[in-house]
Amino acid sequence: MKGLTFKKILSANPEEIDKKLKLNHLFIYINTSCNLSCRYCGCHFINELIKNPILQEDRFRKALKQFAQRACRYPEFTFYGGEPLIYYEKLKKYSSLIRSKFPYSRINIFTNGMLLNKKAADLAEEKNLNFLISIDGDKKTTDFNRKTFIYPSVYEKILKNLKNFKNFHRFTANMVITPDNVEYWADNVAHLKKMGFESVNWDINYAGEWDKKKINIFSEELIKILSSYIKESFKKSNFKLSNLYKYLFKKNSDDQPLSLTLMNDGNFYFCDLTSLLREANQKELKKTEMFFNFLSAQKNLSRNELYCGTGLYLYLCLKNKKSEEAEKKLSFFFDLKNRHEKILKAFANKIKRIPHIMSVYEEKNIK
Repeated sequence: MKGLTFKKILSANPEEIDKKLKLNHLFIYINTSCNLSCRYCGCHFINELIKNPILQEDRFRKALKQFAQRACRYPEFTFYGGEPLIYYEKLKKYSSLIRSKFPYSRINIFTNGMLLNKKAADLAEEKNLNFLISIDGDKKTTDFNRKTFIYPSVYEKILKNLKNFKNFHRFTANMVITPDNVEYWADNVAHLKKMGFESVNWDINYAGEWDKKKINIFSEELIKILSSYIKESFKKSNFKLSNLYKYLFKKNSDDQPLSLTLMNDGNFYFCDLTSLLREANQKELKKTEMFFNFLSAQKNLSRNELYCGTGLYLYLCLKNKKSEEAEKKLSFFFDLKNRHEKILKAFANKIKRIPHIMSVYEEKNIK
């Protein structure tokens, strides 16, 4: 949809979405509770700003029916949180309901790995589920950011739980890149590959304390990762960097919100951020709307990219700071974002000329 505004986003319902628009992904929040307390996680913001109910079956059935009316033939589904496996019975039931309507769709569970027990392994086999597991690399890096009051080491607990599974083919390791761990990024990707992960994805903690030095390290590490990836391709490896997918097969759909988020209150949103914005002051919304108009022209980014890329950061991190500090942080934010995009695009163009790598992504349809 072109010409999105905050007002349109906040009032979005399935009935308002263009009937010709085919949605390809539904993110599902059963609840936003979690059993870890990670340094960079925004879940406590969500719990502060919205009520924290459990997604009830009647609401899920209704939402799934509405989504199906607007979905493409094989949409993807991802259970998010919080930690989805806390509510195992709900997860099992909702996975079954999805499978009954979309038998060939990909279903993912985004998990911190603490509850990957035998029951979870059996459910994965029964319903053909995939896991995105939060692990930042080696023990030192993972345990630095991921905190638990029950287990002495999150990393060791994940390794123990993975033994419940026959192999790693259902798993994508999801790293969070922060100013504190960026210098070990390439080594940690290599570590995860050595552990047996066939696919690695990374998210960037844009709200971290980035500076020019850290951003330069970020660029160096990313180039190192991608250069090694191309070099390793001659060994006919099936290892994948999931972040490359959209640059290898990108379609001209930047202005179309092809995914929806079903929050635990049973309502649809364009993303979890927009569920938070319902609590925002209307004057703040109007002020930020004007700011986004300015950034859209200045940074040559689509409005949707700005909503997803800076919305949470602006509202929760910069809202009460002085404008000089906000401007400085935004400068680092855009430098980091633009370098990431530029490097991935450049290497994607090289990878497109390597038949073996392209066949790996095309066959597995990794997103």
